[in-house]
Amino acid sequence: MQFCGSCFCIGSAFGSSSELLGRLLPARPTASRALPEASPESPVSRANGILSVPFRRRWGAVAITAALAAKRRARAASPELSLVEKSPLDNREYKPITLRNGLRVLLCSDRAADRAAAALDVHVGYFNDPPDVQGLAHFCEHMLFLGTEQFPEESSFDAYLTANSGFSNAFTEAEDTCFFFSCSTAGLRSALERFGTFFQKPLFTASATEREVNAINSEHLKNVPNDVFRMGQVLNNRANPAHPYHRFGTGNIKTLLEDTAAEGVDLRGELLRYYRRYYRAPLMTLCILGDESPDVLGRYAEQYFGGIPGLAEGERLDPAAAYEDQPPFLPEAFEQGIEAVPVADARELQVVFPVPFAPGNARRVEVQEAPPAPTRGRMSVESWRWYNPASHVGCVLGHEGPHSLCALLRRKGWITELDVSGADDTSTFAVLVVSMELTEEGLEHKDDILELLFGYLNFLRNLPAWPQELLSENLQLSDAAWASRETDGPMNATVELAGNMQAWAFPRDYVRGNNRLRNGQGLSGTVDALLQYLRADNAIITAVSRKFEDAGNAVEPWYGTRFRTRPLAQQPRWLRVPAAPGLGLPDPNPFLPRNLELKAPKSKPSSKNAIVLPESKIEKVWEAFFTQDTEYGVPKAFAFIELRTKLPRSSARAAVCARIYESMFRQALQETLLYDAEVAGLTFAFSTSMRGVELFFGGFDDRLSDFASTALGELLAFDAAKNAQGFRAQADLLQRELESVDTQEPFKQASYWSGLATLVDEISFKELQAALAGLKASDVATFASALWASPVVGLSLCEGNLRQHEADSLISNVRNLLKSENFIAAPESEWPVPRVAKVPVNSFGQGVVLVHQITDPTEENSAVELSFQAGRSTRSGSAEDLKRLSELQVLSAILSDEHLGALLKPIRASPHRDEVPRSDSSGDYPRFYEELRARQQLGYVVSCRLDRGEGAFRLVFLVQGAVLGPMQVLDRMDAFIKSGMSLIDAKSERDIAALADSLAQARLVRPQQLLEASQRRWVEICSRSFLWQRRLEEALALKAVSKEAVVEAFQRWLAPGGSERRRLVSICAPAKVLPTVDQLESNGAQVIKDPQSFARQQSQWPALPVRSKA
Repeated sequence: MQFCGSCFCIGSAFGSSSELLGRLLPARPTASRALPEASPESPVSRANGILSVPFRRRWGAVAITAALAAKRRARAASPELSLVEKSPLDNREYKPITLRNGLRVLLCSDRAADRAAAALDVHVGYFNDPPDVQGLAHFCEHMLFLGTEQFPEESSFDAYLTANSGFSNAFTEAEDTCFFFSCSTAGLRSALERFGTFFQKPLFTASATEREVNAINSEHLKNVPNDVFRMGQVLNNRANPAHPYHRFGTGNIKTLLEDTAAEGVDLRGELLRYYRRYYRAPLMTLCILGDESPDVLGRYAEQYFGGIPGLAEGERLDPAAAYEDQPPFLPEAFEQGIEAVPVADARELQVVFPVPFAPGNARRVEVQEAPPAPTRGRMSVESWRWYNPASHVGCVLGHEGPHSLCALLRRKGWITELDVSGADDTSTFAVLVVSMELTEEGLEHKDDILELLFGYLNFLRNLPAWPQELLSENLQLSDAAWASRETDGPMNATVELAGNMQAWAFPRDYVRGNNRLRNGQGLSGTVDALLQYLRADNAIITAVSRKFEDAGNAVEPWYGTRFRTRPLAQQPRWLRVPAAPGLGLPDPNPFLPRNLELKAPKSKPSSKNAIVLPESKIEKVWEAFFTQDTEYGVPKAFAFIELRTKLPRSSARAAVCARIYESMFRQALQETLLYDAEVAGLTFAFSTSMRGVELFFGGFDDRLSDFASTALGELLAFDAAKNAQGFRAQADLLQRELESVDTQEPFKQASYWSGLATLVDEISFKELQAALAGLKASDVATFASALWASPVVGLSLCEGNLRQHEADSLISNVRNLLKSENFIAAPESEWPVPRVAKVPVNSFGQGVVLVHQITDPTEENSAVELSFQAGRSTRSGSAEDLKRLSELQVLSAILSDEHLGALLKPIRASPHRDEVPRSDSSGDYPRFYEELRARQQLGYVVSCRLDRGEGAFRLVFLVQGAVLGPMQVLDRMDAFIKSGMSLIDAKSERDIAALADSLAQARLVRPQQLLEASQRRWVEICSRSFLWQRRLEEALALKAVSKEAVVEAFQRWLAPGGSERRRLVSICAPAKVLPTVDQLESNGAQVIKDPQSFARQQSQWPALPVRSKA
């Protein structure tokens, strides 16, 4: 599966819940369809292991003859099928239409929307790449953004979106390519006009063709050290060579340029042929969301997309026909296991079960009623999608309760995690994946683990029938989730809906898709049909560990992963082995929601910027806040709690103990409490940070208070000293996480080192490694006892479907369990807060420079992070703070290519192509991304952003690539910054005002869901700011920004000679291109060898001011 602009890899091979280790070790990378961090709609996804991909309900549909299309349109017009089913909380109005060219469109009218969006899905992907031009679908996706006949400027579309608070992106999958954007509601019509030309008259210029191949190659080089891509391609390599699943879908310079040139293939000619063949209206689905009526949106669709070519009379176009008769895997793939060597220090065992769909059936759901169960051994697409049997089987196979496989393997000390997920659901086959994170002992017992797995599957497969009570419980949970389902943000929603339209023939199912499980006569039989594929002789088995390094005797060709094969001599035994004693079916879930009644009537806000002020009760050792929801109407509630204490980050040893304590508790309670609660929609999170202890309880409110008391009571009673096995497993996991820091992408390492040089209390991963050595379970227990005795104050916010007395009772129970009356009160001036060092003023020259050598032999890229501190950041809401923030936001927007990019987010990777260069009235003065990424092709990860930390603003410029050495890249970055004044000069006062207004509108977007609104209020409480209308005040400050103020900010903070130019460069590179200290010092650099000592020696930005009351 290949991904484009949505393939934002987040962090290392293993995740961390703590703030400290979250900085050192960002969350596990996942090839997911997540939107960029810049987007206010960014979802949070849970990774399922370095080999697996989160479950993706992205299925294709087949284009058909004009006659069949007309027949289906007529059928869809029947009332019960054309009426879109939506959740009770969904206030959007949906209208499905089909244009004369065969394009199916879903119009979503949301009169309350303050953002608009659209997504167009083309049912063709890399499965239809020509065998001699691998990566062509991905390449076509890139090229469509680079100019059309009506709008020939390469950055025309994104320039328009930039002026209208917008963003665009795309991704390529096996059978689908999806393009999408969002913008202000007022800008939707013209955005659709530009967007529609992509699919009618793109330029595909010869100059852009070769240049964009370089971009795709840079993307590939970025992915080479990433174990998600590496192990995914190992799996693809085992597929049937005659099936496109075997191919390298991303492509690189070899497949697209060198091989085609050697074979005399005209790449641009192949691109044009591919586009003209497949980019046809009947293969497309379009979703448009705006605040206008469905009829108005429909006119836009007809006007701007009605000209997309359709099919001639009698013409048939079926992309999957080229491979539908080929099995994805040949028999020999099931006869041998693979042992692969990762880059990160990972241990994983993955079992992949292919589920082929019977040929000759529909490629999407075309039935009007629940289909019958498929014949044993012949799964159908319609049964698979209608009944979603993977969900029912996964809830048992992936269960973590007392009778589960996961609990048994944990008790043996062989695994730390077991996940069951779906992946690669196509129109001809699907995949079910079981992945297990192994302990060191578990790696030695991998065959025993497999025997237990197959024994349990044999037990499930031999049940007389799938238990009705399990089906009923799963359906009940799904119904409850549907009843409380809030709408996604416009861009997420349109992407999902365009995909659903490819999977489901009738509008009735467009919104529901697989978001709500379906019942029917064939449900139990479809589950049984799936179980027939979950056999040892239909399993692709892969083990991953660095211990296989010496024995790896084969190399995967595209990423260079070393692996070896081994015969599966135990397979005949696995086919008949019984279930181990103690394994069985799950007990009934005790946390099923009972009452979804709302406790306050839902009402619309009085105005767009209306703010609900929380109630507060301020005491000496506890500050409690409460807000009852009347806006979202969701039967859920959330309780945020923070206990201020310095202990969790008082030393490296304390930080390590805190991390292990967190993970030990969670794993120990999964079996008896937390797993069932999570399945039933209840969440408990416990973590520590520099500020202290953070607790979170959330979910259906009818059981929330009891659950919070039970979970917290279990946490306080948990004795780490009595769980030596759990300690060993989590200490081993942490050790491997720390050892894998050096395998992170270079730009993440560069960010880590610059953080170490500016955050005064930051603890290095080397210090954590030293603290971990010799640590015992009893040490963690001692730390835990001290932790709960150390808080000086508690803060809380209860929000949602609660009455005041219910919130009071919940917090009272929490306080009683914590014995808050024993808290030793301290003035707010002594509360733990982050401290940020001032980088010395260096008006000219290189400034402060950090250099770090990359030790990963698979990494070819270097990274250069160039940052400029730009004054104190307080979050206080003072006039001075708001003025500086707004001026820096506008300055960042002028210099960068992505002003909506997480205006104030931490480091992020620049997307693949897929934020194409953007320009505006700056004329011949290109902005950072356009100049260094698009024109100079210096690398794939290129970004410029404003970073607002808890002490100082930073303007950060980043380039990662392998084209030039880091010093040459730094010279190019400096040249751009020197030209920055030209970019500003090219702007008129009117331009500045328009840009500031666009930024202001983005700040005023209301939260789409209750949790986001609650999180915003909680941030104000934790930061002690209490600026409840922060976004409105920031928007008003933006509207007051003048060109003169932007010029002054640039000259003061960034320009050579600036009076407060505080410049810090962080370079991470392989040894062959790493600059020497002599080189740097000869250029006037202050080279820092010990970043922590440097940070402690500098003066500091003043700590955040605090207010004693809200």
